[in-house]
Amino acid sequence: MYLTIAIFGYLQFTDNVCNDIVTNYPKDDVLAIVGRVSMAAHVALAFPLQLWPCRNILDSFFFNDNDKRMEKIRHVIETLSLLIVAYVLSITVSRIDVIIGFTGAISTIFVNYVLPCIFFLRLAERISIIQKMACWIVIIIGWFIGVTSTGIQIWDLTDKPHQSSNPLCQS
Repeated sequence: MYLTIAIFGYLQFTDNVCNDIVTNYPKDDVLAIVGRVSMAAHVALAFPLQLWPCRNILDSFFFNDNDKRMEKIRHVIETLSLLIVAYVLSITVSRIDVIIGFTGAISTIFVNYVLPCIFFLRLAERISIIQKMACWIVIIIGWFIGVTSTGIQIWDLTDKPHQSSNPLCQS
């Protein structure tokens, strides 16, 4: 989906395409408004679907007990903490390319490679030395790549003022 949007956005706007393709379209264009509303609905409806597994895995990783008395309180605290972090991030970062850059740098490496290995090492009961070594290799390489790519994102963000010559990109 994103690749299709990127290709057609580039074909339509060539070198004048903004980092956020939606800003290339006029604010009163009906199809652009439908696209913006659809994107907002997607984010609003997808967030709860991502919140539950995130909270569930954090809960199983940090709290291995079955204390039913504290479970509801912990559930509320974890949910509120994740909501507050997401809300603060959403209102403080105004450019979507920053979010996409950090999402790619952090979540692609850490969520897809490092965290599964950490969870496997923590939650698996019987694993061989080969599996442990493989997990540690993935964790070390993943940390290196994740920290390096996050550093590059931070350097890119502070090094150049991301001003576009296209007046439509100035939102």
